[in-house]
Amino acid sequence: MKILSEDNPGTLVISEGRVPHGAYQAIYHKLTKKVEKTEKKFKGNYNIGASDIIALNQKIEQLLVQYKVQGVRCEITHVAKKSASNSFSSIEKFTRHNFQTRDITSSINYQFDFLVIIPTEISTLDDIAQRYKIDINATRNEIDDDDYSAPFFLRGFRGESTIRMSLEYSDYAVAQALESVISGWVDSLPNKKIPTQIKFFLSLEKFSTFYLDKFAKILPLSSGSYLIYEKNFPMNKALSLVLFCIFMSFLGEIITDKLVSIFYEFLYKIIPRLDLVFTLGDQDYIENKKNKCSRYISIMSLVFVGIFLSIFVNIFSSFIYDKI
Repeated sequence: MKILSEDNPGTLVISEGRVPHGAYQAIYHKLTKKVEKTEKKFKGNYNIGASDIIALNQKIEQLLVQYKVQGVRCEITHVAKKSASNSFSSIEKFTRHNFQTRDITSSINYQFDFLVIIPTEISTLDDIAQRYKIDINATRNEIDDDDYSAPFFLRGFRGESTIRMSLEYSDYAVAQALESVISGWVDSLPNKKIPTQIKFFLSLEKFSTFYLDKFAKILPLSSGSYLIYEKNFPMNKALSLVLFCIFMSFLGEIITDKLVSIFYEFLYKIIPRLDLVFTLGDQDYIENKKNKCSRYISIMSLVFVGIFLSIFVNIFSSFIYDKI
């Protein structure tokens, strides 16, 4: 490498092997002002509260201790349902906020911007600050059944239960460290597991939805055909039995299809979801969901019995008709 000065002008030549990767990134960022961006979704039925946001901020600040940070901007936005949102320009203001209200949290958004200088081993590049931006969002992606402020066709909507993260970065090594911290924070959150019974019924959803009603439809026809063959009915009685079996076939298909739809509609309502627990209203909302789940389970039990009764009646409908 040739050292240049005012007394020794010329062309600066640096061998490729002596230029660290961080220097390339610093030069690229200095010239283009461009940053890379990565996005990630964490699927799970997490519980997120104010203490979790504070813990996330602490983990990020602990990571940044090893870097030369020139500027930091933290903004936390708490959006309440049917109420104004609150934006906090620092974690201290967020910590001091009074969440003892009856508002229901709709979403929480955490943003953390900072400028950091990566060691480049080239003195003339020490003043190049690279920009990083973390954006984490968790939304209560559901509409309550009795939310009359929403259109009727959207009530009961259940969206994806995820935490979304986006990260803008200049240096890949720093980005990896940040992503590792965020992933560790997500893993530390309380995560409600889906009960085994619900998983079992979910595994049967395709069969139940597409085949159970068809099965109920062919049962009267099959049993009626068997009965006519075995007892050798006269033409008029055989014809009346066939008409009866056709009627029961269509009726059984409609009833079974409707009952199966109702069963899975309520099943999805009792699946654990992401919960935001910041206010007293959030705690009331979660308690209300628990009470609704108990009621939904009772309804599902009755529907489940109804499905089996429908199939049972369709199996023996022709034999019952023969006895009448």
